[in-house]
Amino acid sequence: MDSIRVGGEPGTALDRTSVERARASTLRRDVGPQPICTAPFTVLVVDASGDVRPCEGTDEALVKRRPTDALRTFHGINAERLRATILSGELPGDHCRRCIDRLALDLPFQAPLIDRHGADALSGNDLRLQRLIVRLDRGARPADPKTFVRRVRTALSEARMLTVVCAEPESDELLDMLLAEVAAQADPPKLELATPAIRSVEQLRARFHGLELAALTFLGVADLETSLLASVQLLPAGVPPTVRLTIAPDNWFEIHEAARTCAARGVDLSLRNTDLDGHAPMRAAPLADQRFVLGVLGSLWYRFNGPDRPISLAPDEFERLRTEFRRQLDVEVQEREYRDPEELLAGQTAIELPPREHLLWAEERDRAVLLGWLAGLEASPAFARWVEQATDQRGFLKVFQDNPALRLTLARIACAAPEERALTALQKLYGEDVPPEIRATLLTEDDAEAQRAGIESA
Repeated sequence: MDSIRVGGEPGTALDRTSVERARASTLRRDVGPQPICTAPFTVLVVDASGDVRPCEGTDEALVKRRPTDALRTFHGINAERLRATILSGELPGDHCRRCIDRLALDLPFQAPLIDRHGADALSGNDLRLQRLIVRLDRGARPADPKTFVRRVRTALSEARMLTVVCAEPESDELLDMLLAEVAAQADPPKLELATPAIRSVEQLRARFHGLELAALTFLGVADLETSLLASVQLLPAGVPPTVRLTIAPDNWFEIHEAARTCAARGVDLSLRNTDLDGHAPMRAAPLADQRFVLGVLGSLWYRFNGPDRPISLAPDEFERLRTEFRRQLDVEVQEREYRDPEELLAGQTAIELPPREHLLWAEERDRAVLLGWLAGLEASPAFARWVEQATDQRGFLKVFQDNPALRLTLARIACAAPEERALTALQKLYGEDVPPEIRATLLTEDDAEAQRAGIESA
């Protein structure tokens, strides 16, 4: 069967061949024939709120906030019905909408059935929970944590792997209770932790109750260097962590430095347009800002032609990301076709520009890229925020006097969106109180910098 039926949409069919190719690429081993999606056969997801879901790609729960044993839910009638539907060659429209939308765009690697569960392979006909995923970062915390832990106890006894997603593992009391229960098991599952960062190895170890980590994934690049150093003390020798970076309005400019750090330490870096819940943060940015971010990333991709590219990133990685962006944008336009188009143009979340101390402002070639794309960016909500942060720090005048790219950016913003803070900063840099020889030097440097970037000096 080369096609996939969509439940509730008669006549709609998706390409199954692309799914199988993506799964084979993810697994890198022969596991025999697999269902369209293996998640309901191998994993169970329990949110902090108590909702029990068949995979990480759906908001539809098998059981909602009921005091039901998690393993019983995995073997229960709702889960059996879902598995039977998938075995028949159909993805139900209610549970599988996120995957259906991605597959319809020919983006199998973005579909949760590959992105989150491509490595969860079904072995034979023996139905057994292989991986229990506990999302402590999702849903309201339970009123009775002890009841929550009791609900997952039997699932812990059957699962071979426990994956815990936790925002602040060093201080999470529910994580402490959960891992204490794991440690009490006669044959505890392997432990995988996914977290934004690790800030204290000692505090985290205290919550492991003697357990050892089998895998560690960092969901972002905050404190990346510190986190990677900490991972050496937490993982078995020779087992590196992985870094998953979801491109977002507030971190897009960190990709290249993250790649450089990961390459230097032999760590796999995974770049994604969507987060663990299938949301694409950049889609919330104004349309012009999205174009700006894509332009800068593409122009700076030359960095990945040498040792700064982690081996996990394919040479054509940017083309994949750009294709995904464009196809997601097509969906966004179609979804809003009969609504106010100004909503799409304005966006909901402003991007951030690299702060003034960022390395992209330090290297001449990188500065030229930023200035070139900024020249084509009309008034953006990001402008006022950048000016506020860049000028509201001690010593800003010296920093701007030493960097013509920062001065040109300030002037560009003042022209596009005149406001008092930007104009005041320009006055301090070029005003009548500045000695003529210093002003002339700054203007000469500005002209040279603008020429290198191929723009007009403001």
